[in-house]
Amino acid sequence: MKFPVILLLFGVLISCAEQTSDNVESGDVETQKSPPDLSKVGLRTYAVVWSWENEDPDLIQENLPSISMELNNLWMEERVENVYFDTDESSELVEPLPNISFFLRANDEQEARNILDELTVVKKELSSYELHPVGKFWLGRKPNLKRTGMKSFVSVWTTERSLDEIKGADKILQAQNDSILALWKRGILENAYLDIEGTYSPNEDQDFVVFVNAISMDEAQKICDELPFSKEAIAGFELYEAGVFWLGLYSEE
Repeated sequence: MKFPVILLLFGVLISCAEQTSDNVESGDVETQKSPPDLSKVGLRTYAVVWSWENEDPDLIQENLPSISMELNNLWMEERVENVYFDTDESSELVEPLPNISFFLRANDEQEARNILDELTVVKKELSSYELHPVGKFWLGRKPNLKRTGMKSFVSVWTTERSLDEIKGADKILQAQNDSILALWKRGILENAYLDIEGTYSPNEDQDFVVFVNAISMDEAQKICDELPFSKEAIAGFELYEAGVFWLGLYSEE
């Protein structure tokens, strides 16, 4: 395995993101739900890595309605899930462009690219993207937990050693799962994706991805350092700031 891990970026101005987030959290948005779409069962999940190619604020403002609508439609179609946004304060723009992280569901890489290539942000060459396959969705987000002063950090893990080569691997794996579940129950970890097969034999998927709620990057680092896979040097991780939770799974909203 695997690929270098970078935050997943998408272009929407922060004002629109904040408005959507407030509406979703408060329940002000009314949506017409339909029965589960069985055609989506078994879809693969991809982390989408965006890079700004054009930071012209006028051009982005002009295309903002289409960009925002397209992302929202993909979320309502249950193609996009678990979206976070973070404003990059280092941007030279008057109003910094937010980095938006999310996961895309598709049958395969070609279909994922077809979906993304039809977006305004791609067709008008505002951003380019990369795709990285991840594991299956495992743990969601605990509702109604107080997160005052906390930010979300995404930790993306890559197995350094195959569990088949480690004595007592099953016990360590169980300890890892128990630790993650305990932190999830406390609202510290959320929106975890796991590729259990990849921890035993290398493949193209990231081993697991999990969001950490913490006051600072240092605190998030410490939380990850204390997980059994880290302490036993079975897996290493990359940690990036993801900002604020925006949209989860449409079917659960």
